[in-house]
Amino acid sequence: MKYNKILLSITIFAIVGVFALNETQAQKKKVILKGIVTQYNPSDTIELYDALGRIKEPLERTTVDKKGLFELTYNPDEINFYTVKISNARPTFIVMSPNTPIEIVFDTKQGIITETKGSKENELLKQFYIKMASASAKKDSLLTVYKANPDPQVQLQLQMLDAEWGNYLRNLCLKNTNNFSSAFLIENLPQEKFFDVHDTVLSDLIKKYPQHFFIKAKYEEMASHKKTAVGAIAPEIELPDTNGNIIKLSSLRGKIVLIDFWASWCGPCRKESPNMVNLYQTYHDKGFEIYGVSLDQSKANWIGAIISDSLSWIHVSDLKRWQCQAGLDYGIRSIPSTILIDEEGRIIAKNLRGEKLANKVKEVIESKK
Repeated sequence: MKYNKILLSITIFAIVGVFALNETQAQKKKVILKGIVTQYNPSDTIELYDALGRIKEPLERTTVDKKGLFELTYNPDEINFYTVKISNARPTFIVMSPNTPIEIVFDTKQGIITETKGSKENELLKQFYIKMASASAKKDSLLTVYKANPDPQVQLQLQMLDAEWGNYLRNLCLKNTNNFSSAFLIENLPQEKFFDVHDTVLSDLIKKYPQHFFIKAKYEEMASHKKTAVGAIAPEIELPDTNGNIIKLSSLRGKIVLIDFWASWCGPCRKESPNMVNLYQTYHDKGFEIYGVSLDQSKANWIGAIISDSLSWIHVSDLKRWQCQAGLDYGIRSIPSTILIDEEGRIIAKNLRGEKLANKVKEVIESKK
């Protein structure tokens, strides 16, 4: 995957360009964002959007002049991410703050910010974009070589580039934990792999922006994931089984337990059933248990799927679909979703399926011998 495509997959963000005035001039002319576009056609349209999508229509619209200059006067109520779309160029984003004029040179050909002043937030974004453009160019070159000749050495170089990119972003975020733009940068780091970075950045930003709706939402989401991170004690689950009897997850201490979030209406879950049955039959007598949490609403459909697929392990549900309390506690947003816990109730693996899940269970069971 190209590094710049990572940005396009994050729907809450995009880009902009600016060149500003001093504070006195800005107050007089009300120019908050003033930009230079280095690759342009005269009269190209410039549109400013709320990058978080709270307002769908453009907040302001203007055009590029014959010198590639444009001005926007939108003055936000609070610091936030905003998107500028320049005709057919790739959208990019900036940070705008109340009464804070900013300056940015925007290269539409590369889709990056090349110069900026007026805020440390946009300076950080500039660093990110310039590095991203360089890393993407290197990766594109190697991918061209690899497609022509799938050499294992080239594949190794590609893996090293990905690792270098991840390490660069990690260090950039950790050096700028109080910078609002870091809330965007961490979106380019998978939370499962870089949970410590998400935790550190959001823990600092929530102190600085305790009432900011986006920072608050990201912090609460991260805090939820923190409770179910690998190494944490799995939160308690107390739900009724098919007969209405409450079965606590903690009652299974002493066994290797797979918490399986599924539903009768979930095609991928049902497709996985044969693998789960085989796993259970292979390791149940060796101290392995499955604790199935259904996100069904219909009890008849839930029980019907259990019988139809021969799922002979523990099954619980409050029949509240996505409002299932256990699903909320574990931050479940898609199924099937699995959490493997050890005899002490500590989470040792997440979201494994098929062969990967079977190999992990085998590894854990055999390590007990």
